[in-house]
Amino acid sequence: RAIALASSFSSSVSSHHSTSRVLLFTNGCPNMGMGSVVASSSDDKDVVLPVSSSDRIPSTFSKDVPTSSDHHVVEPSMLATAAALFRNMGTQALDQGVGIDVLCTGATALGMSALNSLVSPSGGYALPHPSFATPQFHFNLGFLLKETHISRTGRVDKGKTVGVGVAAVTMDRGGTNHNNGGPLISSVTNNRLDGCLVDVRYSSFVTPTHVVGPGEIVYEDNPGVLPNERAMFASDASLAARQGLPTNQMPVEEWIDGTRLRIRLGRYDPLSTLSIMMEMNETLQPDVDTHGFFQCVVRFVEDDGKTLVTRVSTHRLPIARSVNDFLDAIDEDVVPVLLGREAVYRSMVGRGDDVQTDDVAVLDKDRAEILAYDARRDLDNTVHRISSSFRLLGLQNGFRSGGSSEDIGSATSSLDFAFPPELADALHLLHHLRRGPMLGPGPLQNFDDCAEMRTLFMRLPLEDCLCMMAPTLWSCQINTLENAQDLALTMLEHVPADTLTLWDSCIIAADHHDSLFVWSGKATLHSRFDGIREECRQFLLERAKHRFPMPQLHMLSEGDSMGRRLTTRLAPSHADAPEQQLVHFPALESLTEQERAALQNKFRFYDATADESFRRWFWSVASATSNARREGVTLLE
Repeated sequence: RAIALASSFSSSVSSHHSTSRVLLFTNGCPNMGMGSVVASSSDDKDVVLPVSSSDRIPSTFSKDVPTSSDHHVVEPSMLATAAALFRNMGTQALDQGVGIDVLCTGATALGMSALNSLVSPSGGYALPHPSFATPQFHFNLGFLLKETHISRTGRVDKGKTVGVGVAAVTMDRGGTNHNNGGPLISSVTNNRLDGCLVDVRYSSFVTPTHVVGPGEIVYEDNPGVLPNERAMFASDASLAARQGLPTNQMPVEEWIDGTRLRIRLGRYDPLSTLSIMMEMNETLQPDVDTHGFFQCVVRFVEDDGKTLVTRVSTHRLPIARSVNDFLDAIDEDVVPVLLGREAVYRSMVGRGDDVQTDDVAVLDKDRAEILAYDARRDLDNTVHRISSSFRLLGLQNGFRSGGSSEDIGSATSSLDFAFPPELADALHLLHHLRRGPMLGPGPLQNFDDCAEMRTLFMRLPLEDCLCMMAPTLWSCQINTLENAQDLALTMLEHVPADTLTLWDSCIIAADHHDSLFVWSGKATLHSRFDGIREECRQFLLERAKHRFPMPQLHMLSEGDSMGRRLTTRLAPSHADAPEQQLVHFPALESLTEQERAALQNKFRFYDATADESFRRWFWSVASATSNARREGVTLLE
């Protein structure tokens, strides 16, 4: 009721402007009214506590002891009902130009799925915080207010607006029509632009296959160019004709519709990104088509409601003539994010024919675990297929592995013969993603944290996604320094995000997007090394000073129970054979046998069946006898 009243009030008082926003602050989950996600009070009337229970509860603390009437346990069925209600409420608010963001705190479940449904139509954020008194809360709130706004043309005079017209019906990736066929973007006759429009244009021999990210795909009843584009098309066609280039009497509406993907975002947000996979179709003419052309056109209205901004970015990519040319041209940062986003998307809604196309997809715990398991199998299948194709290519080119690549204990086995070296770092990132909280069982996170991480991963920029997939570590070795207090930041050395980097004689600085860590080995706990820790702390804070959401900084020490916050995020390389450890991390050779044994002994309670090391996972997936091909569906289909 409070949200509905705030949306209505915000819309009515801002009639001179076209947009406004509602900020919702919550302590705990929605627990009253139609949007409650917990059992109602009427459900508790039959609950009878034992007579003797009051004898075990001191009267001075009886009000603080949770009982069945302290509604804090989220019910999956009520969560789904609340999510549907909130989604409808968020859509109605957006239709009136109202954007919604939620900032929440609380010690119990928050019902993030329902809150995400509320903010999703307007492209808002639902962000949990430990407390509203933290720097993270103030920074995140400031970013929302200063950097994001609802994109909509303002009202200049009564009945008149400024902007461009678009006739469209918006649908999500699964094909659900959110308005029973009616337009969600204002019609041409109203001459308005609602939301941010992203047009991705491409050559005719290219077909988009996967789109992941915020916003909704726009399917138009009357395809063609926007009114403000016609003069541009005419000018470009005239220029092409003077240069002797064929224009095909452009613009042809059918041609434009077949070579353009239009996506509508609810608001302007400088951090929102889209991931798009494409394939070449049968119209490709190898003798004629040597390059693919791609153009991204973004249109949005400034927060004054009057200024229309259009940004255009054009790229020309050569068509690879061989697999080797293709591998040489791969961007190793982009590939893992594309595959990772598709895997996370499937963990949320399913895959193929199993995709949930409803407006609201709220999963219970069992269903969520099944989808996450399927997503991991799909990732394994993709890795298996890439490895098989690469090894087949190697055989065709006349070289073979120097040994049995499936022999886990063999030190001579090399990933270079089983997986493209150009994608080696991407493979490690996918392993981290697979075992992390977005797809795997650990580090142990509650359902709300997983929902927040998945939502952010689906929309944040490339650099943020890479940082979310795997932590970045820098190590400062102090055992050979004569005066540790004179250490400069240049002594920080990048090291793998593995457990074998946690030496007694080092201080680790780690960045995992939402968390920053300064970890001190047991040989560095003396106060004379505090200056090094402070340098590491300042290094991390400077690195993440503009990051949204603002991360938390943790100062950890070896032996501290909170040290697991870092160790659980590291790949368990200590599970590999000693010779394989040296191949992967040559710096281990500088340790004595006693030091290496002590390092290995830190993880004596490790369970290899629950958390496989990178090498063990890869060879189990890439093996010719692996079930990965049969159990999963490639992320590229």
